[in-house]
Amino acid sequence: MREIFQLVRNRIQPPDWASWQTLVALSAFSAIVAGMTSYPVQNIIAFFGWVFLILGVWWFTYEEGVKKKLTFNGLFVGPWIVGALISIWLFGSWQGSPTPASFISWPVISSIVWSIPRFVKTNPKTVTPNYTVPTPAGRQDIILLLLSNLILSCWFQFYFLLQDWLVDYPNLRADDFSRSAFVLQVQPQNRVDSRGVEVLNLAEQALKKRLEGRPWAEVERWLDDLDQEMPILADEVKKQLPQAIENRLWDLKGTIVSDRYTLQLQAIWQGPSARPTGYAVIKSCQITQTRKIGPPAQLDFKSSDSPAVSAPVSRSIGAVSCGEAALPNSDGG
Repeated sequence: MREIFQLVRNRIQPPDWASWQTLVALSAFSAIVAGMTSYPVQNIIAFFGWVFLILGVWWFTYEEGVKKKLTFNGLFVGPWIVGALISIWLFGSWQGSPTPASFISWPVISSIVWSIPRFVKTNPKTVTPNYTVPTPAGRQDIILLLLSNLILSCWFQFYFLLQDWLVDYPNLRADDFSRSAFVLQVQPQNRVDSRGVEVLNLAEQALKKRLEGRPWAEVERWLDDLDQEMPILADEVKKQLPQAIENRLWDLKGTIVSDRYTLQLQAIWQGPSARPTGYAVIKSCQITQTRKIGPPAQLDFKSSDSPAVSAPVSRSIGAVSCGEAALPNSDGG
């Protein structure tokens, strides 16, 4: 055990005050002190702690033995390690966790870190920086590396943009990406399995609540005034949907098709879609007339005998039967 402690001590003990071990030790000390203080002093100490850590790791990765181990197929990955720390420091949270901005900035910052030694070199005799201008071939390498890392940043940005869209518009998960050159749908889904199905199911419930069991004359009057009644029905459905950005982009329409008593409900998606014109989910509802037998009415002839009763009363009422939600070009419905 003593040998292990001695090995660790020899490893972390600074050989000289001007070394990467000193900077890492100062960073660790800053983290301890920052944990015992409060805002705003804590943020100031944490700021210098990050600076010491970045400079220490930068120094460490450029040591000859370490640099050799961090070089794979001729590519030195040290600048990307340092770039990750800088990105978290600049764009991460105060807890030191990465954010989308950290990932997006990481490739560009790393390429800048890689380029700095091409402009600043150390004089081995005086241990002072010498500012130089890279050769034309060196400048070409810098430009190519910067542009390639800029493309990586764009891809990171595109990824987080899609994630935000999927949070704000969950219906996109059910869209068709078969012709997309950027998005690969790992688990293909049917577009019918979208929020539009929920919209139509709620519309079916509201429709049955309004028409089922109502006198047939009221049902026919409701169908005749469909242009005025559907907006009211649509508002009622939207109030029952969860509060989400996507729900404001669904529109509910209703039209009479084939005959006077077949109502086609359409949930029309007006948000982002793989199809420029969007798409709609439909549900067909058949409104039929049925008869309900009511209790017989009592007939009072103002007699002391038992009151007479009429025959059972039959009333014409409405009934609603709806099919499954489907796309307009599918066989369902």
